[in-house]
Amino acid sequence: MRLRYEEHTWPELRELAQRDDLVVVIPTATLEDHGYHLPIDTDARLVSGICERAVEASGGQALLFPTQVHGYTPHHLDFPGSVTLRWN
Repeated sequence: MRLRYEEHTWPELRELAQRDDLVVVIPTATLEDHGYHLPIDTDARLVSGICERAVEASGGQALLFPTQVHGYTPHHLDFPGSVTLRWN
């Protein structure tokens, strides 16, 4: 089994969906400033790397979904490039 969800065909995903022992790991992060020295996607890079290694260590018991980028961080909007959801 391949590690990443998006690398599978739809017939493969249909078959994987029948498994009761498979965990889908969904990394979630924000796009926000981290000072002058780090890129906007620092959080996404970190959580993606951690989740990828966890799925690798699962021995075929987990599947890595693409990183979802969202969050409610309006206090970062003074910094160009930051993205936030509205509270409602």
